[in-house]
Amino acid sequence: MKILITYFFLLSTAIAQTLTAPVLIYPTYNAGYISPLPFFDWNDVSGATKYQVQISKDGFSRHIFEKTVNVSSYKLTSGMDTIRYWWRVRALDDAGNVSDFSPIFNFVVGKPNNLSSPDPPQLIYPRNNMTEIQDLPEFDWSDVSGATAYKLQVSIDNFQNVAYERITSHSNHLLNAKMVSNRLHWWRVQTLVGDIVIPWSAIYTFRTGGTMVQAEDINSDAIVNGDDMTLFFNSPSSRRDLNGDGVMDVFDILVIYNLIQTQLK
Repeated sequence: MKILITYFFLLSTAIAQTLTAPVLIYPTYNAGYISPLPFFDWNDVSGATKYQVQISKDGFSRHIFEKTVNVSSYKLTSGMDTIRYWWRVRALDDAGNVSDFSPIFNFVVGKPNNLSSPDPPQLIYPRNNMTEIQDLPEFDWSDVSGATAYKLQVSIDNFQNVAYERITSHSNHLLNAKMVSNRLHWWRVQTLVGDIVIPWSAIYTFRTGGTMVQAEDINSDAIVNGDDMTLFFNSPSSRRDLNGDGVMDVFDILVIYNLIQTQLK
């Protein structure tokens, strides 16, 4: 009988729920430039129904904040001071099981004292005032230390409007749609470091090569004007691949715009 009881005790112990410690995702270890209202994120733990997140100012000799949530993320609702913090998370389930705490990560709200603010990226290609640029250029700019993302913008009117925008984690980008031929363009890049937005780079201009593509009179009124642009936007059946790149997109609109501007000059 004693053997049987011992067997069942060992069996129940073996099948008891074991929760693994969460893996912290964001803010990353030793991160800087974090928003005063950060978004905390960690991985899901199998079997967990709740998570307890803690924040400390001193590496957890004590904690200054604790919150139990039902999902594997949490957005702070009150602002944090511009200092270094430490954070950790553990998982819980409905049976009362509790995991170990995750490894402790630290981060700095705002600019770390030992770092200068990153400079905007330096634009590399197309160089300023270049001409005869191919209509599918690869944009290139310098790396920014600590950058988590870059925003590339291209305009044909010095950024009164944005003709093309792409967010990327790389310091280059190959355009995936043909630009308007024989047209002046402006471009710039902005950097995101953690939650902090770095000012825009300088604005460079370049001119595409080739012969200006002639726009179609889409609404058949014997003139190419803003009415053709409106029809292109609002009527999918009226759209044309005006620049011959196999895609009907914003750059086909720019073909019409390009012709209108030429007529106004």
